[in-house]
Amino acid sequence: LSGECPDLTNIECVDDGFTGSDSESYTLSSVEGTTYYIYVAYWSSFGDAEDTGDYNLTISCGDPLPPAPDEVNSIDCASGPESFSYCYDSNDLFNWLFSSSDGSAVTLSFTSGNLELNTFSGGTYDDLLIYDGSDENGVLLFDSDIDEPATLAGLEFTGSSGNLYVTFDSDFSVSCQSSGFLESWNFDVSCSSEQTAANPTGIGETINWGMSPNPSNGFVDLNLKDFVNSDVTIHVTDFTGKVLATYNVESLQNSKYRMRLNGQLSSGLYFIRLESNGHVSTKQLVLDR
Repeated sequence: LSGECPDLTNIECVDDGFTGSDSESYTLSSVEGTTYYIYVAYWSSFGDAEDTGDYNLTISCGDPLPPAPDEVNSIDCASGPESFSYCYDSNDLFNWLFSSSDGSAVTLSFTSGNLELNTFSGGTYDDLLIYDGSDENGVLLFDSDIDEPATLAGLEFTGSSGNLYVTFDSDFSVSCQSSGFLESWNFDVSCSSEQTAANPTGIGETINWGMSPNPSNGFVDLNLKDFVNSDVTIHVTDFTGKVLATYNVESLQNSKYRMRLNGQLSSGLYFIRLESNGHVSTKQLVLDR
């Protein structure tokens, strides 16, 4: 039962019936902040039950379910990219889920927008997180409080699972709606089947790998979950194809691999070339020091 007397709502009735069982169990998908009442009654078809003895009640809590997204967007892969715009307010809390219509990888590309930076201790006052997956249990691709982007423009994120889950939480002060220096977020979401590399674990199959942040200030996180237990070579090249740095990883154990680019590399356009089991895939990277 839930609610307040006398207006109680019957949530569930568990009847032992004639099973003769010594115990009953019930799983309730509870709602935070709701009070529940459990009423136990002895009953017999032959009249009032007597001498039934004591009973023991055990209540345990499981892991909470991830919050449901406030907005779900299915991207029609046959129709091309879809454009979105958002100007956040103070004390704003919002969750998006972007899913491809055919299960292929989905890519979110920012064309403009920024966040309120914490100029005192670093990070951002307003937190933006992006996951490869359908909820917060997915692979974290971006955390504004860690990556500290000066602008969102140019950042691109790919969800190889076919989903991107985006969460945002702003503080009480400066926001896009209340200030003149924070821009609206404008971004495109598209199916990105063209941004695939051959699967190192299966001939003829395809996989996706992600790279963020982009632009980068020198640190780059690669999402390589489909390359776990494979040997991976990563080259950083300039526009002429000249190799500027090489990273060799034997039997990759972690799906997230962080690169620290050489401090002698100046701001500009570079290419990250991924090689594994004879297959090659290249992505562009903007370095903004």
